[in-house]
Amino acid sequence: TERIFVHTNHYLDAGLRQFEFAEQDLEGSEFRYRQLSANVAEQSTPFTMEMGWEQLADTTREAGAICNEDTDGTYAPFCTVATIVQSPAKRTLWICAGGARLGKREVFTL
Repeated sequence: TERIFVHTNHYLDAGLRQFEFAEQDLEGSEFRYRQLSANVAEQSTPFTMEMGWEQLADTTREAGAICNEDTDGTYAPFCTVATIVQSPAKRTLWICAGGARLGKREVFTL
């Protein structure tokens, strides 16, 4: 389909919330989910994988950042540990360890 899905590190289903770590502050993950969803909705079509990667590389820190690359130890508890953009229709996956801005993107195609 042409539908775009975004995901961050928290359960979307209320029934699964019981399995999240109680001490984990999920405000940042929920913020990133809301921000990514809004950003994607505002993009022109067709939405490309490159556009997705650019969204995930955003380090703007006004209200928070989509990409929390822990370059100085400040964001260690909430840092981005991996980035993935995939297109099932193209059978392509882009992935990197860490954030999209500094991480080395690997490309896999079937």
